[in-house]
Amino acid sequence: MSLFDFSGIKKLLGDAGAMIRSKRAELESLKRERDILAAAPLSKEDTVKAMHRRIDEEGARHMATLSATVRQLALGGNPDRIDMPILATTKPDYMPTPLSMEAGMCLAFADQMKAAASRIVEAMSWPEHAMDHRDKVDRLAKLDAKIAAVENDVRGMVQSARGAGLNF
Repeated sequence: MSLFDFSGIKKLLGDAGAMIRSKRAELESLKRERDILAAAPLSKEDTVKAMHRRIDEEGARHMATLSATVRQLALGGNPDRIDMPILATTKPDYMPTPLSMEAGMCLAFADQMKAAASRIVEAMSWPEHAMDHRDKVDRLAKLDAKIAAVENDVRGMVQSARGAGLNF
């Protein structure tokens, strides 16, 4: 019979290693869950809102450009000299681009474009894991907090083990 039984120490070391492995597995699981959640498609409602917001933003951008151009026309004092495009108005000395045309259309036909965007989205088949963006952001924030806490736990456990001369 041995003077000292090392099986108890071996079990404690095994338990410490298992705890660290368990925390690391939990961390990997949380990170996988976060990746899946982050890749979730938008809901139909959020997609329509995003399309409408873009139409409004582009229309507002074109309104500012068109207003400056119309101001120059008014200051010129000659109503017979309108040598500017309306839908493709750009900043002075700039050539029209497809984006400037889109901005002009967003201003001139905002209601029609929004209705069309809504119809298109409603007619589409939608991914089954789509979710509300606000809910997604909230859930991601909670997961990020959990991930940070578990990373902290793992780091602390590994540092404690290393401080005691153990390597896990």
